Amino acid sequence: MKNACIYFDCLTLVRFGKWDEIAKLEKPDEALKITNAFRHFARGMAFAATNKIGDAENELKSLQSVVKTVPTDAPFGNSGAAAVLKVADQMLAGKIALARSDKNTAIETLRKAVEAEDATGYNEPSDWDLPARELLGGALLLQGENAEAERIFRAEIAKHPRNGRALFGLVESLKRQNKTSSAQMVEREFKEAWQTADTQLRVEDLAGVSLKDDKVATNQKTLQVGDVRLKTGVRVRYVEQDDPNGIPVIMLHGYTDSSVSYSRVLPLMNAKYRVFALDQRGHGDSDRPASGYKFSDFAADVVAFMDAKNLKKAVVVGGEKENVRGNDK
Repeated sequence: MKNACIYFDCLTLVRFGKWDEIAKLEKPDEALKITNAFRHFARGMAFAATNKIGDAENELKSLQSVVKTVPTDAPFGNSGAAAVLKVADQMLAGKIALARSDKNTAIETLRKAVEAEDATGYNEPSDWDLPARELLGGALLLQGENAEAERIFRAEIAKHPRNGRALFGLVESLKRQNKTSSAQMVEREFKEAWQTADTQLRVEDLAGVSLKDDKVATNQKTLQVGDVRLKTGVRVRYVEQDDPNGIPVIMLHGYTDSSVSYSRVLPLMNAKYRVFALDQRGHGDSDRPASGYKFSDFAADVVAFMDAKNLKKAVVVGGEKENVRGNDK
């Protein structure tokens, strides 16, 4: 029972990225081998997430050393300890490879983690309750392998219906393939599943790694997804692409649309531009206030966004409702 309690604590902390709390986990008695193995796994995942690769590798070695001392027939749920700890081994090894930017090894190892997870026995809750496909799908998105990420997230949703993280990953993979209508349908399902959550997800949260400047590889472009609270009172979601010192370009979509409407344009933009595609108020992943949808409100948001990003000038590209004159604030 004590092993099970530590087990769920560790996996929950890992899934929610509570790296500081993991660092505070006390070392169990040496006789509690399975408990120690879970602690090494959690610490290794935390170190890998914060780019302390040497420390993560030491925790992986410690995990593997402990696993060798666990009897092959040691019980754990309906799977046995060996089957469950195999998932931990492969998942941690894959995440370390991802933190090292060793793409091929990371993807290959995380696929093995998925296979190991699928080999565990059925139980409620699952004997291994940290879906490996979330990590694999996130890693694929970070590498720009969007079609394969879509397949992985669909498989995870088939196994765990309404998994909010998997739905989020599926939405992102569809958007990056310009499958706009499919992305919008899945996004509605994600928002319903995630409506009581108090956090907003990023692709990096699925992969569980910290990337410099939150930059994501996609179609050989540098794409950054972010949120900013404007002085007009709304939170705006945006994507930013290419040279931070380039000519600012702000892309504004039409009514009932979102920044996704520019998903086919962004890959074609010259890298000399610093491109922002906004989800305007009431659209996409931005705030949806009960009122304030006059043209002047949208225009005020653009000016506030320029202030937030310290842009003195910008070229504004508009959709059906935007007839912006000039490019000075």
